[in-house]
Amino acid sequence: MDRFERYRGCLLGMAVGDALGAPVEGQPRGTFEPIMDMTGEGPLGLPRGT
Repeated sequence: MDRFERYRGCLLGMAVGDALGAPVEGQPRGTFEPIMDMTGEGPLGLPRGT
């Protein structure tokens, strides 16, 4: 695997993690149900997958 593929994987992983975590941003761990899908709203009122 070359460096480009590793960098690409890191960036894609960060983007997906950020999009999945947006609805629960700022909430303490354990105070919400596990995230299993892209959902919208949350404290920032963002659309799904943003």
